[in-house]
Amino acid sequence: MNAKIIAVATLLVLLLGCAKQQSAQNGSPDGLGNAGISIKETDSPGFIATAKTRTTTIGNDGKITVETTGYDPATSKEKTETAESSISREQLEGLASYILSTDFFGIKQADYRICNPDTPRTAIEITIGDKSNSLYGIGACNIGNLPAVSGIIEKIGSAAGRQQDTSAG
Repeated sequence: MNAKIIAVATLLVLLLGCAKQQSAQNGSPDGLGNAGISIKETDSPGFIATAKTRTTTIGNDGKITVETTGYDPATSKEKTETAESSISREQLEGLASYILSTDFFGIKQADYRICNPDTPRTAIEITIGDKSNSLYGIGACNIGNLPAVSGIIEKIGSAAGRQQDTSAG
């Protein structure tokens, strides 16, 4: 009898341990809990002497860094400005869930033509867990064919506190 009780108790301990481990791995209802999340969007102005390049980075901790670099006519030098903010883990996971719900990780550079480098364009690099993709040369010539990317750019801008304007100038 004691052997049966010990066996059942051991089985219960093992099952509880597995359930706790699974919960810790998932951490949230959508399963993103401990997944590494890294998002980087760079808006380049194209060939405009006084325009600015804006890079928005959202880290796994929800920290948002917006770095704007451009020519300062007053000093005749390049000038970089940095602004930081943050979003909650829940907001970050919401953004990640949205990205995962699109076909972003299935898009390859060969699936669309890269826009002329003289025109404004965007680059996006995203990693969520073991999924990663980078797309470059996104602009007016191809954004209509990339609805997932258009939505992601809008969501990144919203998280960073920008209006829907995705131009870097």
